Amino acid sequence: DENEVKIEFAYKPGEREFRTENFLKYCDSIIKDYNNELIEKFNDSIITNVSYSIGFTENLGVSGANVGSIRISSKENDLISTIQMTNELQSRISKDSISQMDKITFGGAQQFGKEVSISLQSENDLELKKSVEWLKEKISNINIVKEVLDNGGVGNRELHLKLKEKAYSLGLTEIDIYKQIRQGFFGEEAQRLIIGRDEVKIWVQYTEKDRNSIQDLENIKIKTKFGQLINLSELAEYEYKRGRVKINHIDGTKEIRVDASLFDAEYSGVVNDQIEKDYLQNLSLFFPNVKYKIMGQAERAADSGKRLGIAFLISIILIVITISLNFKSFYQARLILMVIPVGVFSALLGHGIMGKPFSTLSVWGVIALIGILVNDAVVMLDRFNRNLEEGMDIKKAVLAAGNSRFRPIILTTITTFVGLFPLILETSFQSQFLIPMAISVAFGVLFGTILLLFYFPSLILYFNDIRRARWWLWKGGKTPPKRMDVEPFTKLQKRQIELEK
Repeated sequence: DENEVKIEFAYKPGEREFRTENFLKYCDSIIKDYNNELIEKFNDSIITNVSYSIGFTENLGVSGANVGSIRISSKENDLISTIQMTNELQSRISKDSISQMDKITFGGAQQFGKEVSISLQSENDLELKKSVEWLKEKISNINIVKEVLDNGGVGNRELHLKLKEKAYSLGLTEIDIYKQIRQGFFGEEAQRLIIGRDEVKIWVQYTEKDRNSIQDLENIKIKTKFGQLINLSELAEYEYKRGRVKINHIDGTKEIRVDASLFDAEYSGVVNDQIEKDYLQNLSLFFPNVKYKIMGQAERAADSGKRLGIAFLISIILIVITISLNFKSFYQARLILMVIPVGVFSALLGHGIMGKPFSTLSVWGVIALIGILVNDAVVMLDRFNRNLEEGMDIKKAVLAAGNSRFRPIILTTITTFVGLFPLILETSFQSQFLIPMAISVAFGVLFGTILLLFYFPSLILYFNDIRRARWWLWKGGKTPPKRMDVEPFTKLQKRQIELEK
């Protein structure tokens, strides 16, 4: 939800519930202080509700007493965004508290996927883990990145035994020893009694003081098949290790995904490009058995880009066909398409002025912009052809076409730019999806149409000179053909006169 801030965290499995509760209380005091500051600053209660939970997280994918979440609801407003609130709360939580976490995330789920999401894949488990730690360290050094996580997960602490020769000589197996350890610490049902209408289970285990610490393993005694009681240390060597929570696979290969969030999600494309160029392309040098694939928003953007490219190509083909049929000239259709680079340049210039990255949404704006510029070019070229029909020479026809279209083009430019500029300055969450498109259209119309007024007439004369030179080289002769002789409209007019005769 765009009006919610989520904080989800997880200690390493095995941590007690009181640590989770203490961190929630600590965050609660920070949120209350921040809420009071917001009320004092804006004279309005921005935060409407705060809820806390222990045992489940929506986005981290883990559960248990070691995990918790905070959900902060806010009213829709133009004073402060949830992104700003998230960044501010994150800055107020001490780094020492965050460093004790196994995982922590601020902001919740992303509608279009994670800003940065890298899938690392390998059958070599050890190399895969090392590559994950290496990549997380590299990504963390990027200034705009605020948190880096992986979905590999850390399991509960487990006891791993390695039996000594004495255990084998006494006929003990690992199962025998593990079973007796479990009976002592966890307990085992010894009997069931019926008391009144209730069934009561009787469990037998060590006393609380003898099973309260891992150090109590030093004192545990294992019973052999002959009734002897022998210390565990005499029978086996043991150590504690973290188990695996889950093993992820993609296309049949083990996978761990490294995700990162940014302080400003608009720069996800820039950051993904930087990660691929600086780190991922060199991944095989350090970890030859590990492959990578860019996921998340970058994957969605690449997929959208492919579909957008197909739609753009189809639109260009339709524009060429329509203009060619209208002007009865493929040459003039190609001439009009020359305004497309002007539109793209103008849109890029506008993004640079506003300090916004060029994104997929910006490209949609460029497509709309090209329609406007092509329309202006079509009108100007039609005026040029009409001037030729009235008997003007090439240069006068071009100048007259520019003069006649100057006022309507300038008025259209000003009204379009002024109408879209308030949207560009809007700060609400909903407007952030429209701003890139608005920048492309507004600044594209502003710079594109002004350039068009000076660029397109010159382009007509430039292409006319190229056609004259090509005809002269092809047909030969002492002098190149006249400007009027190579113009499609003049040639068509001559053909019609010959047909009439």
